[in-house]
Amino acid sequence: MLPGSRTLGTVTGGLLAIAMATVPAANASTSSASPQVERCTPAVLQLSLGPAHGAAGSVNQALRFTNVGNTPCSMVGFPGVSYVTGDVGNQVGAPAARTGPTGTGVVLQPGQRAHSDVSHAVAQNYPESRCEPTHVRGMRVYPPNDHWALYVPRPATGCANPDAGQLQVRAVQPGPGR
Repeated sequence: MLPGSRTLGTVTGGLLAIAMATVPAANASTSSASPQVERCTPAVLQLSLGPAHGAAGSVNQALRFTNVGNTPCSMVGFPGVSYVTGDVGNQVGAPAARTGPTGTGVVLQPGQRAHSDVSHAVAQNYPESRCEPTHVRGMRVYPPNDHWALYVPRPATGCANPDAGQLQVRAVQPGPGR
C-alpha cells in the first residue's frame, strides 16, 4: 500500500458522499437535468415572451418555455435565437451570442416553465450604415440541443448586418423569469 492511499480513498469517498447529499430534487425550481429524462423538443414546448424591461440601450425579456407534453423533459444549455422576417422566416443579422455559464439544466414536469433571458440591443444604437435596419417579425428559437425551431412574434427593427451583434442569450434556468 502506498503511503497516503488510505487518506486519498477516505477523501474521495467523503467528497462523493458530500456530492450525493447536495444533489437537488428533480423539479423545475431547483432541478438539474437527469439522464433518465428525455430532452425537451419543440413538439412538447410552448414558447412565449415575458414582459420587456429596458436597460441602457437594450431591452431584456425572458423566453418562456412551457412543457405542454404528458411527461417530464429536460433542457440544458443555450437556446439558439435569431431575428426573422418575411413570410418564410428569413434570418436577419447574426444569431444571438451566448453569454454566461451553461448552467446545470432544468427538468420540466408537464405544465412547468423554464426561461432563458434574451437581450435585444436597440437598432438605433448603431450607425445606419453598420446596422442596416430591417423590420423583423419575431424570433426563431431552437431549444437547447435541437434542430427544430419554435417561433415567437416580436415586431421590431433589427440589424441585418451580422457584425452588429444585436442579440445575446443566457442558458435556460428554472421558472418563468421576469
